[in-house]
Amino acid sequence: MLHNFRIFIPLLIFVVFNFGDAFALTPPKEPLPCLNKTFTIIAHIVNDSAGVPNITQGAITAAIATVNQYFEPICVTFVICEFRYIDNFQYDTLHQDLEYPEVLVKYHQENRINMFFVAETNIGASFASLAGIANLTSGGIVIMKPHGGLVYTHEMGHYFGLSHTHEGAGLPGSELVDGSNSATAGDLITDTPADPYTGLPMPSYLDGCRFINMQQDANGDYYDPHVGNIMSYYDSACKCEFTYEQYKKMANTYLSSNPKMW
Repeated sequence: MLHNFRIFIPLLIFVVFNFGDAFALTPPKEPLPCLNKTFTIIAHIVNDSAGVPNITQGAITAAIATVNQYFEPICVTFVICEFRYIDNFQYDTLHQDLEYPEVLVKYHQENRINMFFVAETNIGASFASLAGIANLTSGGIVIMKPHGGLVYTHEMGHYFGLSHTHEGAGLPGSELVDGSNSATAGDLITDTPADPYTGLPMPSYLDGCRFINMQQDANGDYYDPHVGNIMSYYDSACKCEFTYEQYKKMANTYLSSNPKMW
């Protein structure tokens, strides 16, 4: 019995030291920046040819509440300070490169987040100015009226400096699965896995929320993207979070801006 005990003690010491080394290799993450900031939004709603807005103030307010849930980790909230209606139905189908610059010149308000609500856009999607939070005099967010809170959150991610997780997918030099070039490729965020999305039909990528695509990267490694990331293009039913580094990027986009939005 004593002999067995003598064997157990060195083994215990070995296990303890090895666990200690493992924990030493993964130091705890520092807390996320807390902006402690409330940003004000002007909601510009474009009426259709009959003068009907086709979206309610309540629907917009509810969607912003969803955005607030996702931005809570960096102590950011959004409130709508004013609803404005644009009586020019030609802007209700908005072209990103043609009518949108006109809309910004006519209706953009400085020191506010300007959100424009339209029936559709020429690209068939909502869009936002990348890192627009750092630009007090221009930029904004365009939301297609049928879209819900997760789309608002996605576009607000762009507005705070985030790119799509699939940025550059399918192009030479795209992000590798092993993450070795994650600081210079893809979305430039190191804790978002490489994402091969290039616009194929969704069943080519997902079975429910399980990634099933068998594409390989330049090294022959199979992709395993985070289909639940807010900045991905996968099914909205799967989306559930930003990553730690994405939160840091959004906070720092605002903190590094000068001057800063109210």
